[in-house]
Amino acid sequence: MTTSACVEPIKVAPRMGLFVQDTEAVLAHLTEGDALYVDAVESVYALSVGEALRQASDTGRTVAVAN
Repeated sequence: MTTSACVEPIKVAPRMGLFVQDTEAVLAHLTEGDALYVDAVESVYALSVGEALRQASDTGRTVAVAN
């Protein structure tokens, strides 16, 4: 805050939660090249698990997922 007498910083509560984690992850990705969230192999595996769950739900049978 700036007044005719002085300049004082505005007190702000510390940031918390997922928004802060996401912001820090994006900044680390842009400045240091860190991976965002998961790599492509992990994403493909997660999608295959989701597809296996969908198939199992449709058929009522167990569906194997390859690693």
